[in-house]
Amino acid sequence: MTAAAASSATDTRTSDQNGYAGRALLASVLGYAMDGFDLLILGFMLPAIAADPCFADGESC
Repeated sequence: MTAAAASSATDTRTSDQNGYAGRALLASVLGYAMDGFDLLILGFMLPAIAADPCFADGESC
């Protein structure tokens, strides 16, 4: 293998790794954002959930 071919193969691998790193970073940011949104919704809904803990007629309140 020539030096140019070896350099080209290394550049391709580095480019692929950078692409995967970007995808992993994007996925982690989106997951963190969804987790925060879930906590935000829970914070808004918690007073409504706590106001009426009875779910069926047979349960005592």
